[in-house]
Amino acid sequence: MNREMDEFLSAGLKRFRQCTTVMISFEDEIETRLQKILSGRTPDEWGSFEPEGEAKVKSTKGWNEYPHLKAWIDGELGDEKIKVNVTIAVNWWESKSHYPFYVVYLDPRGPWQNPMKEFEWGRKVCQFSGYSKGIRLDPDEDDFNLERDFDILLDELVRFFDEGVG
Repeated sequence: MNREMDEFLSAGLKRFRQCTTVMISFEDEIETRLQKILSGRTPDEWGSFEPEGEAKVKSTKGWNEYPHLKAWIDGELGDEKIKVNVTIAVNWWESKSHYPFYVVYLDPRGPWQNPMKEFEWGRKVCQFSGYSKGIRLDPDEDDFNLERDFDILLDELVRFFDEGVG
């Protein structure tokens, strides 16, 4: 057998549980922060979107190397009281680099796709049409501030609600 691989496997067996604990703690903390970002916005910061209830965590962790960590909140939009779900997520799976991007998307998705494509986004936000269609921000990996970056995305979403579909 390969001696280097045997050493690697031996070290991995000794540290696997510790590494798994670190990974789970990391994911839990990201989910908690995402939930707080949604729950912490004041009614004024939501514009014509009226949240209903508390933000919830809803992550996909089927692939350890590509977790899709996310939180969502239900609500109603505008005078028509359109039911909509706002989801914020950290996305490694569709990222072109080793660092994730941040995304906000709506459910149901259909009514928002074309208006989002046509809207003029600002503040380094752009329309995103991967698996989860919405808007994205590619954060600076040397300037971590999850709350600031998601506030930028959510502020742009509110502007979209007010100017693009309002």
